[in-house]
Amino acid sequence: MDKFDLIQEKINKQKQQLEQLEDDYQLSKKKINQSFAKLENNRNQLYHILDDFSELSYHFAKKEERDDEKLAEFQQLLYTYRNATEMVYRKQVQDLEIKDEKIRTDYNKNYRKVEDSLEESYLLRKQANQEN
Repeated sequence: MDKFDLIQEKINKQKQQLEQLEDDYQLSKKKINQSFAKLENNRNQLYHILDDFSELSYHFAKKEERDDEKLAEFQQLLYTYRNATEMVYRKQVQDLEIKDEKIRTDYNKNYRKVEDSLEESYLLRKQANQEN
């Protein structure tokens, strides 16, 4: 193999690296997006359950002529649980956003690095071609 062929081989490997970086990035983004969707879905399901409990407790208390103070305590407990759930949800969203940003930053950094190296290889190939 002459110098030109060696450089061309290097260029092909760098192109493959860029494709692999892109594929890995897209897969990571897909996983992050799925995590966001799952988190949102879980929160919505939990809120639906809490709303159902709230309605059921209200109707049960009225039907059975139960103490309004106990109903208020139970409603407050549900409210507190909802708030705690929202805080945990927001923390998890924040963690996913941080992870997403790191993935994007790492991808951009690595992609630029390989791209710069590829550009250098193209210049070397051009020089080698001119020497022949």
